[in-house]
Amino acid sequence: MFSDFDVNIFEKRWALLYDGCGLENHEWVKAAYAKKEMWSTAYMKGIFFAGLRTTSRCEAFHAQMRRYLASCHNLCEFVEQFKRCWELMCYNELRAHFRTLDTQPVLLTLYKLLEKSAVNIYTREVFELVQRLLFISAEYKAWSMSQVGESGSRSSTRASTAGTSKGRKNAPGNRTDIGWKHGKDIEGNARKVKCNYCLKVVSGGIYRFKHHLARTREDAEPCPVVSDEVKELMLKVVTEAKEASKKRKKSNDDAMEEEEEIRKIEKREG
Repeated sequence: MFSDFDVNIFEKRWALLYDGCGLENHEWVKAAYAKKEMWSTAYMKGIFFAGLRTTSRCEAFHAQMRRYLASCHNLCEFVEQFKRCWELMCYNELRAHFRTLDTQPVLLTLYKLLEKSAVNIYTREVFELVQRLLFISAEYKAWSMSQVGESGSRSSTRASTAGTSKGRKNAPGNRTDIGWKHGKDIEGNARKVKCNYCLKVVSGGIYRFKHHLARTREDAEPCPVVSDEVKELMLKVVTEAKEASKKRKKSNDDAMEEEEEIRKIEKREG
């Protein structure tokens, strides 16, 4: 259900499950397949859901209940524990609502209009998810067919290579990374960044410079005079970037394993 592969692989795996388990006449399986666009990740790629799924509410409720209930509880204990859990959930909902009304988030990405719209629609927790996705989206560049070329992969490679200096977010004139608001390059060299606060020159590019501001002591010496606000912001940015990198790596590894498994099955059947 949550595997990150394309539609063709999903259909092949579903057919293997369908035939291998003898589910041809199972009504529930037929009904689930008819609604595959509503739950299969393969069919929902490119559609924004702010990290929410059709099962999110049920899964969140079950996760909360597991913290309070155990198989050894009798009926009276069940009612008491259920009441405690429900009161905590109501409190958390009120707290999230209050935070949404009482705070005004800082708009950090280049997509200010989208951020403003998200502020008025979502709670602060969901807005932070939206903002994180906008940060990731800023790393991608769209190319039209006229830019890429129509003479095959060789011309496409040339077009992509030619546009690299303009497409990179750290190229001169196109510095979209949030770290550049707090430092500047040395003579156009993005590998050397001078801190606006302590005036130290950090070698290794904007990645290490953000660790310098976040004071993580990872790959860079911490800035001694950076404000707490900037420090917390940079710490959030580098932490989210690290988590996103781990998720992409795991997703790619899982997809490769699944494709290899399908090839083996097809080879045996062939």
